[in-house]
Amino acid sequence: AISAGIKGTAEEIVNFVEIASKAAIAGQSDAKSAVVGISAIINAYGLEVGAATSISDTFFATIKYGVTTFPELNNAIASVIPAASMAGVALDQTFAALAQITKMGVPTSQAATQIAGALDILLKPNANLRLALKKTGITLDDLRKQLKAPVKEGGGLINVFARLQDISKTTGISIAQMAGRKEAAKALNLLAGTADKTA
Repeated sequence: AISAGIKGTAEEIVNFVEIASKAAIAGQSDAKSAVVGISAIINAYGLEVGAATSISDTFFATIKYGVTTFPELNNAIASVIPAASMAGVALDQTFAALAQITKMGVPTSQAATQIAGALDILLKPNANLRLALKKTGITLDDLRKQLKAPVKEGGGLINVFARLQDISKTTGISIAQMAGRKEAAKALNLLAGTADKTA
């Protein structure tokens, strides 16, 4: 756990390894992989080592509601967690997006890459997105604030993607043009269509 960059008291480290080991057994994975996966999330989000239990629970909720496995999720998170934490997307939102896309038949690793690409739209906006926003009077800051807001208040990842879809319809600038990447556009369109189901 120490080599995975986890900091805490000796007791906290022992508890962390126990939680990761239990998650590995329940998820039919190995303890080392579980330690690496859970610690990657703790490090990316700047969480305390005590968050391991809730992270493990999030993994299993994603497996329950999506079409994925613990090893698949564990391998895929490295593709999406850095972008999600940088964009300020809550962990449960990121995993909910993975569950939604895998439920539509997209492999977990591909879903993670697609979501990361879609988040890049907001982190590194291209000229088409900037033009679309200018036409609607919406700013990048507005979208980023909405991204961090609670879902109950119309915030979160899926609601922002739905808003981008609305902006596309209003301006005539396609999602593909705003995204600049096919994978990113796919994730955005898939998730935007589920916005009404998460309200």
